[in-house]
Amino acid sequence: MLYLQDPSQGQYYGAIVQADDGGNSHFHALLLSVQHRFANRFTLLTNYAWSHCTSDIDFAGDLAGPLYENPNNRSMERGSCTFDHRHNFNTSLVATSPGFGNEFTRRLTRNWQLAPIVSLISGAPLNITDGGMDQSKTAQGQDRPNQVLLDPYPAHRTVSEWFNPAAFALQPVGTFGNLGRDALTGPGIVQFDLALSRTFQLREQIGLDVRAEAFNVMNHGNWNPPPVTINSGQFGQITTFGSPRIIQLAMKLIF
Repeated sequence: MLYLQDPSQGQYYGAIVQADDGGNSHFHALLLSVQHRFANRFTLLTNYAWSHCTSDIDFAGDLAGPLYENPNNRSMERGSCTFDHRHNFNTSLVATSPGFGNEFTRRLTRNWQLAPIVSLISGAPLNITDGGMDQSKTAQGQDRPNQVLLDPYPAHRTVSEWFNPAAFALQPVGTFGNLGRDALTGPGIVQFDLALSRTFQLREQIGLDVRAEAFNVMNHGNWNPPPVTINSGQFGQITTFGSPRIIQLAMKLIF
């Protein structure tokens, strides 16, 4: 990014942004879906998607940025897209209670809606870098290291070692690393949300909507991606997590 400046005023007029419109990507997917339309007091929708997105740059907008590890060879950047989640499974259910017991308890227990949503999503790609050390001396700041072990993952992945830091080493000065862009995969997501609701008809034109919702109801620890710069003191260690269980209650008067 270059800035224009008036020397006499000492102020910036604006910016000239460099961009490359030659970046491209490909997306392939298989979608399987099962649906039960509302009958017998419940509806169900389940889908699974296998997909793979490849590109030669991680897009940050309509145009690709001009910086590559090797400024003379964009094809070296070919790899998975940043948002490439290979497996994506979702299922949702809405079930309505018929009411149980005698007339009084039936009034209390009927027409409650239970709505769970389950999502299982595989991890996004991780792009291991040199941390801007410019080992290649190209002034691009996009260098990636050498992968020196055949398997970059430990036998058992933990928060203290999602991938093996010893599997990577700085490449010699003046060379490019052998590791491709977005070559590793981060932790996946397991999400189970649940809602219970009912609308009580108080009068002909007045209703009371009662709702209880729980997000990540199992309080599953979804791990965030670890630091991916080889010069980080926490390289390969997961230090942050997604949202814990959140419960909220709400009432709404409809008139």
